[in-house]
Amino acid sequence: FAATDATSGMTGGLAATQYSTDDGVTWATGTSVTVKGDLQGGTDGEHPILYRSIDAAGNVEAPQAINVKIDTRAPSTVASAVVTATRGTTVSLPYRVNDPLPTCGTATAWIVIRDENDRVMATLPKVVVAVNQPQTQTYLCTLKPGNYRYWVKAVDAAGNQELSSGGNKLIVK
Repeated sequence: FAATDATSGMTGGLAATQYSTDDGVTWATGTSVTVKGDLQGGTDGEHPILYRSIDAAGNVEAPQAINVKIDTRAPSTVASAVVTATRGTTVSLPYRVNDPLPTCGTATAWIVIRDENDRVMATLPKVVVAVNQPQTQTYLCTLKPGNYRYWVKAVDAAGNQELSSGGNKLIVK
């Protein structure tokens, strides 16, 4: 926190900056605060922080508020359907990025297409999508006829990367 006193010449300047986390009852003195999270998601959610300054004359600023959001849980992806495509046409690959609450609302997702030997045949561009709702990404299919799998990968807006990708069949005729 950084504070200024508009009347510092008259009151002798700032005496202290205070903050309160979550409860708004207990005030601590300092110019920074750390909001700790745990990796099990027990602290996920919004944490209000109130802050105020006091000048040397004892004038107390009205509390100001900010919210710190903690999101430690990774999203998971689902490739929604088996897709049949014809080489040379545009195909729609349906998927969904599930992100447990609380969520930042978006994730960066991309699709990787692999052949039966698990070789990467195509990687579609990364796109930012809304989480917890159906999505589709289109692809101009240049693959030879055969069986493939498309895998959806995602990183949520808080930077949590999914632990395992959702995949499904892509059949090219």
